[in-house]
Amino acid sequence: MSARPIVMSTISGRPTRLVDPVPDEVDFRDLADTLARIRRFGGAARKEVSVAQHSLIAADCAPDILRPWVLLHDAHEWRMTDIPTPVVKALSAIADEEFEKAGYESGYILRSAIKSMKWRHDCAIHAAARLPMPTPEQRVMIKRADFIALATERRDFCDRQHFRWEAEIEAATPLRRPQRLMSSEEAADRLYDEFRHWLPRFVELRRSA
Repeated sequence: MSARPIVMSTISGRPTRLVDPVPDEVDFRDLADTLARIRRFGGAARKEVSVAQHSLIAADCAPDILRPWVLLHDAHEWRMTDIPTPVVKALSAIADEEFEKAGYESGYILRSAIKSMKWRHDCAIHAAARLPMPTPEQRVMIKRADFIALATERRDFCDRQHFRWEAEIEAATPLRRPQRLMSSEEAADRLYDEFRHWLPRFVELRRSA
């Protein structure tokens, strides 16, 4: 007898599988609406910028040919929420300590599990979008756009920081134009409009109409 799947409700009440996600359960309207309600920086920004707006800012930091992938680069947070990088590092450090107490060598399993869950959901979302997973070269460019967006958000939405962040973030040059904070509703609508314009799934639907 198979174990019952671990499921989580979407914003519209639909169930989605968390361990083995499938493309048929991906709803891009739900995805945009949810990302617009998830706050960046673990909610520790003076202005409550959303993951949806971050995705839009990051997309503006990349060439159009890369835009579909950048729009989806944090889409897994639809199911996993935004776990700030320092929190992942802290959890990994605590896991290392706990594993050592139990007689194991390393707590890398936690980091691996988070990475694997992101990958599984990314694969399902990209399949639903009819978009191949990014190549290693594309991943480098996506990460660059992500850092530029992060540097821009730190300048425009956060208080002055009293410590230096990771070197890649400090080295990133923010967008020249200051960003205006969007409401959750505006960010959701704009992100969904971008999905419909750029993702192959919707392009194919327009062509067949």
